[in-house]
Amino acid sequence: MYDHLKNSFKRFSIADVNGKPIKIISIVEESNGKIWIASTKGDFFFYNEKLKSFDKLNFTSKTSDQFKSIHLQCLLIDSQNTFWIGTWEGLINFNPVTEEIKWFKHSQLNPGTLGGDMVFSLDEDASGNIWIASANGGVSVYSKSKRTFEVFSPSLKDDNHSISSNRIMSILVDSRNKIWIGSFDKGLDLFDPEIKTFTNFSHDPSVQGSFSIGAVMSMFEDKSGGVWFGTGGGGLNRFDLLNHNFYHLQFSPGSKTNISPNPVLAICEDHLGNLWIGSDGGGINYKESNSDKFITYLQNPEYGSNAITAIYEDSNGNIWVGADPGADSPAGVLLKFDRNKNNFIPIIDVKIKLGGISVIREDKFGELWIATPSDGVHRYNPNTHKEIIYHHNSKDSNSISSNSIFSIYEDSFGNLWFGSIASGLNLFSQKNNSFTRFVNNPNDKNSIGSNSIWCITEDQNHNLWIGMWGGGINKYDRYKNVFVRYTSDDGLAGNVVYNIIPDEENNLWISSNKGLSKFDISSEKFRNFNRSDGLFINDFSAGASFKSKDGRLFFGGNSGVVIFNPRMINENRFIPNVAITDFKVFDKTFFTDNSLSNSKEIYLNYDQNFFTIEFASFDFTSPQKNQFEYKLDGVDKDWIKSNGRNFASYTDLTNGNYKFRLKGSNSSGIFNPEEVVLNIIIAPPFWKTWWFRSFTVIVLMLLLYAMHRYRLNKLLEIERTRIRIARDLHDEVSASITGIVYFADAIKTEMQEEQKSAAKKLINMISESAAQIQDSMSDIIWSINPDNDDWSVVLPKFRRFASDLCESKNIDYKIEIPDNFSDKSLRMDQRHDLWLIFKEIVTNSVKHSNCTKLEIKLFNDCNFLYLNISDNGSGFDSSNPSQNNGVKNIRSRTKSLNGSAELYTAIGNGTNWNIKLPLGKQK
Repeated sequence: MYDHLKNSFKRFSIADVNGKPIKIISIVEESNGKIWIASTKGDFFFYNEKLKSFDKLNFTSKTSDQFKSIHLQCLLIDSQNTFWIGTWEGLINFNPVTEEIKWFKHSQLNPGTLGGDMVFSLDEDASGNIWIASANGGVSVYSKSKRTFEVFSPSLKDDNHSISSNRIMSILVDSRNKIWIGSFDKGLDLFDPEIKTFTNFSHDPSVQGSFSIGAVMSMFEDKSGGVWFGTGGGGLNRFDLLNHNFYHLQFSPGSKTNISPNPVLAICEDHLGNLWIGSDGGGINYKESNSDKFITYLQNPEYGSNAITAIYEDSNGNIWVGADPGADSPAGVLLKFDRNKNNFIPIIDVKIKLGGISVIREDKFGELWIATPSDGVHRYNPNTHKEIIYHHNSKDSNSISSNSIFSIYEDSFGNLWFGSIASGLNLFSQKNNSFTRFVNNPNDKNSIGSNSIWCITEDQNHNLWIGMWGGGINKYDRYKNVFVRYTSDDGLAGNVVYNIIPDEENNLWISSNKGLSKFDISSEKFRNFNRSDGLFINDFSAGASFKSKDGRLFFGGNSGVVIFNPRMINENRFIPNVAITDFKVFDKTFFTDNSLSNSKEIYLNYDQNFFTIEFASFDFTSPQKNQFEYKLDGVDKDWIKSNGRNFASYTDLTNGNYKFRLKGSNSSGIFNPEEVVLNIIIAPPFWKTWWFRSFTVIVLMLLLYAMHRYRLNKLLEIERTRIRIARDLHDEVSASITGIVYFADAIKTEMQEEQKSAAKKLINMISESAAQIQDSMSDIIWSINPDNDDWSVVLPKFRRFASDLCESKNIDYKIEIPDNFSDKSLRMDQRHDLWLIFKEIVTNSVKHSNCTKLEIKLFNDCNFLYLNISDNGSGFDSSNPSQNNGVKNIRSRTKSLNGSAELYTAIGNGTNWNIKLPLGKQK
């Protein structure tokens, strides 16, 4: 038993009392859904839904003994839940409740008995009759009300409507109450209970789509109404009523109803119902309405060739024929059929100088218009025998556009339209005896779509329809004077259109180079027919079309004629199930635990982002015409039409959650409204997962913390080094320098007046140098000591130094120095250079400029420190080298700080320094 949810089979082991497997020959379903199986030995089992197993139906010993003697072949449970059992020994009617058994066997003495005892197949029709297939007695039908059998056997006469064989292997009553009968040796029969006739389907190698060879052993009808036939040696056949809408007239060797094998170029059914078919080289095939046989009319060689290009019946019932020129004639000929003499008469009044005849039409005045592919249009009056010829005149724009005319049509207003092979459409005015031309303008989409006009017709709303070579069809709206184009992009089967015929329901039937199309004018939708629909002619001929009085349509092509009634074309209304059939990653099937058709989600790794999804619509009428639309949410903005493909491919998708949505239709384009949805989850690579990102953040934080700790330790180590250096300089070097200064002062005190002045001078120099060294060393110690890094220490030192120096010289000073710069800082070397710059400028102003006023400003903005120092001293010449050492030092230190120093001074005009230094944020 197949479980579609798990996509797996469950096996049931059924054995007899000795443990040997039992041979199951029949499986049937009761009306209440109960499943029964039967063995060849007459054992019956039913499926126990609770226990999920098969239980044997036990009988009394008397019943069991009767079943042991039979060779069971088939089982039917009828609408009354009664068992009908087919055996090699006859037919059994069995009531499983009462165990009542009735035997039915063949008797030659009684014609109302079973046709044959070897019963191989059973079925029940809508009236409750039991149909019995006998391998040795044809088909028997048991009437429960009459309690008699009606037997169908092959007729001894040559009767095409009787059953074809007496050796019947299978039988089926379909949903339309038609009876399908499969024989061992004569193929397949279809019985119509209403008209009591059989139609045989047997293998014919010359006919495409004929039934395959082999005994018909089994039958089954699917949900769409298609019937499947299993054969012995001939494979599987499927019959669908939707694919049998068309009747074909084709050449078949040995057939009594043959037409010539040549391509069909002209068709006409006259007012008597007689069919005229003109072929290319095969003359005329003629069939009377009450006959199945065709008569061939061959032209007299003096009239030209046997290529018949036009056949037309006028309002008086006259048959007119156009023939192409033969090998010995440069021009074709117009013929008229003489019904009394049963021959064709050439019309010598119509003088065609070159080429053949494309089409013949009669206007409302009874005149014939004859179009030619080389000699313009000939207008012929059968009563007066006068002819008027319309030729193209390059100097006259009101003449017909070409001498190559292929189509003529008279519309409901009495206007005559002419289609040329390559020069557009012409409208003839009877009143002015002139032509108006319509030609294609590539820059105007409202102009006619092509200049190659092959057919013209008119619908019920008086719109003109034009079929073109390569341009599809055009609708001419005479009120708006515009052409509307319809091509294969809009659903038309092929753009080379040969014929257009409107039906009685305002549809257009269009023959093209790619089959037959039905165009619903109201909805503007196409339905295309081809070989998959049972249409065995796919390439049609121009001009070979006809509409009979009863509404039947005729279209001719390279391999015969197709005839059908548009009202009898069956529409496929079956709504098929749609399923995803395969999921491939890098062109290899991706296996999942559950059935793909029932899977809701598929999980992929990040490197499995190239995949293909295959799908199917379970309508077997014309599977290649099933349509699909799909969409991958997150990738596709709109629904994508598959255009004949049954797969969708996606490449290089990023990780994430996607939803694949699928819609499918039957062969007629009717979609199942329920979408098939498959969630596709592509996992991210490990470096994009949340746990990897979390781990990375943690590692990064630890790394930053380690770097911070390392930097902090380095800074602490630097500070400890600076403190140690400052302490050592203070304790060792500074103390030693202080001792030198002390001893130099002591020597000066003890030295007598009479001592030499030179020695005293040297000692003073030693004392001064030591004092300078001590002062410089004090500055170095101050700059190294990290305790002095803060502005709260630096700025007071600047203020104190300047004020002490000015007050020692009684100089009037003004100092504007803030208490602190909270978010700015200088490195140790920067602070040292800034101090020396400040000290140099202030010292020079106080000690050397003879100034009486000194002004100092120290301030900052966002990114810079500004130092402005000006005095009213004597100034100096900045270009004098003797004055330049201090200036060079100030500029050099400012440059090392990436700053700028501007000096404004002159002799007698004081000195002004503007220093600008970049600052960093406080660390």
